[in-house]
Amino acid sequence: MSDPPRPSKWKSVLLRLFGLLHLIYAGWGSYFVALNLLIDSSRGGWSYLRADPVPYYAQVYVARIAISIVILAVLVVAGILLLRLKANAVRVNNWLFGSFLAYFAADLFVPWGPFDVAVGVTGGVGNMGIAPMIFTGYPLICLVALNLLGRKNRQLQDKEPVH
Repeated sequence: MSDPPRPSKWKSVLLRLFGLLHLIYAGWGSYFVALNLLIDSSRGGWSYLRADPVPYYAQVYVARIAISIVILAVLVVAGILLLRLKANAVRVNNWLFGSFLAYFAADLFVPWGPFDVAVGVTGGVGNMGIAPMIFTGYPLICLVALNLLGRKNRQLQDKEPVH
């Protein structure tokens, strides 16, 4: 059985660069999440969040923080896969950033009801972990670039004989 095809030198450098950027964005986002949690805990933690006059503020805030932490954790895994030039790295990134964009777009379609104000109010504060990526447009840039870089490798893998 032969080894899977490896990308060319410049593609390897670019894939590893995106892996490094993944880790930088994950570190930056983790810093913002930790800072948010530290500030909230110094103000009284859960009781401070529950005292907000907006209904369901605490629940929506915690859900957004949890989603940010999951996105950042998967970002680290995807970054490591890119640094190691693994064959499934582009697929993992497609799932990650596709889910990320779906989560971001879901804010636009929140139905009217008890959660709509809480979702709007927590939009900035609850998304601090992923805010650096949102502000720089990194998910879109990464999706396009990695799919263009990984296209030739996928074509080679498809032509590989099955043993």
